[in-house]
Amino acid sequence: QPGTGRVFNKMTDGVLGPAGLAFDGGKLLVANSTGSNVLVFNANGTLSTTITDPLFNGPWGITTGSQMHSGRHSLSSFFTANKFDAKILRVDVMSQGSGSPTFHVTQIGQFDMNGTLTKIDLHWLPSLKIGSHTWRDVLLAIDPANNRVAAFANSSSIQGMGKGVTVFQGTPLNMPGGLGINPFNGDLLVVNLMDNNLVELNPTSGKVVGTKQIDPAVVDNQGNGSALFGVVGIRDQQGNLRVFFTDDNSNTLNVLSA
Repeated sequence: QPGTGRVFNKMTDGVLGPAGLAFDGGKLLVANSTGSNVLVFNANGTLSTTITDPLFNGPWGITTGSQMHSGRHSLSSFFTANKFDAKILRVDVMSQGSGSPTFHVTQIGQFDMNGTLTKIDLHWLPSLKIGSHTWRDVLLAIDPANNRVAAFANSSSIQGMGKGVTVFQGTPLNMPGGLGINPFNGDLLVVNLMDNNLVELNPTSGKVVGTKQIDPAVVDNQGNGSALFGVVGIRDQQGNLRVFFTDDNSNTLNVLSA
């Protein structure tokens, strides 16, 4: 049954253009793209802290990283990417203990701009096999300007302006706008901004598993009609694959069932 969901947080000062969400240590991280900061909310919806840094320039995608050094109720390091300059950033969380944590922001990658806005979605994995090589501590990122999915190995410690290792590039990617993982086989789930297709990719073989148009609108060269920007795959309680995606044309959250 369609519904409006539950309101987690409403009318909090400083929430401006929330673009990406990630849960970590009992907290909700929000990439606040218009406010150029990251908001951290408590489980009851109250604002815990606002993270600011000169490197933040329209945070869009956000994902948590390795939690090996964080406690049950502590934040771990996380990653975000800017829509205004295509920088990929790591936010290290330090000195928690009984006091407030401190945050250190480091650039770990630099993509090409795609016009004035480059919306980079992110997903962290403990390991990923690409071809015959297994990479550890991997940050996956979509590269809209180059129709590419890239991987940054050792993401918890690297820094720089590299473009990562190419996992897949080219057709049928068509300005990718969202990235998820198939929990059953580790395939990549990518939604395209310029044709409203969902694409499934096998990162190990570099092969296309399939494509499916999930919004019927035709997208013109200016991007009018583009609907998709968020996607996530889950295993439901019955053990089935469900793929959730946001549709900007209908302003809805939808689900595909296998």
